[in-house]
Amino acid sequence: MASRRGRMGGQIRTRPAVAQRRPAGAREIRLPPPAAGVAFPDRCADTAGGCSMDGSVPGAARPGFKLKITKKADSPLVAGRRRFFKYRDLGVADATDGAVRAQVMEAVTGMTEPTGWHVHHCQAQFIYVLKGWVTLEFEDGSQHRMEAGDSGLIPGEMKHNEIATSDDVEILELSVPGPMGTTPCEPPPGMG
Repeated sequence: MASRRGRMGGQIRTRPAVAQRRPAGAREIRLPPPAAGVAFPDRCADTAGGCSMDGSVPGAARPGFKLKITKKADSPLVAGRRRFFKYRDLGVADATDGAVRAQVMEAVTGMTEPTGWHVHHCQAQFIYVLKGWVTLEFEDGSQHRMEAGDSGLIPGEMKHNEIATSDDVEILELSVPGPMGTTPCEPPPGMG
């Protein structure tokens, strides 16, 4: 097998050219060249060749962040801010020194009443529906039914109200930064 140097300076093994036949009717596909201004560096700054495509060095210090693997069996559901939900802390806040919090919310029963208008004190709350559905309304007047596979980013301090869920809803919730306070608030004007 022959070898040559790639764009990043590393060895690329190549096989000897072999005449290949295309099936009848098949056409050759050619990729366009990179967009103007896109540069491919010949070498990364790490002379040992141990850097990634973005120039970062694997193994470089990540202050305050630690590897955290959480097994479902090791993170029991606990009571939280809503009595119709149980919450499972995934240990992300500890692993990131509070930069991010992650938890799974699971329905104990279907939502028996809306949460009421409230805000979260954080930069943002991200939700991803794992199972079932949830319907939320927001201060801008929009209402969204989110089903399994749907996600949403709610900016911190944005007024919202969870108005209904399926009996089996499960939601992955992340907040940035990790500590997230919740305060009830008045409904937006005209949305009482």
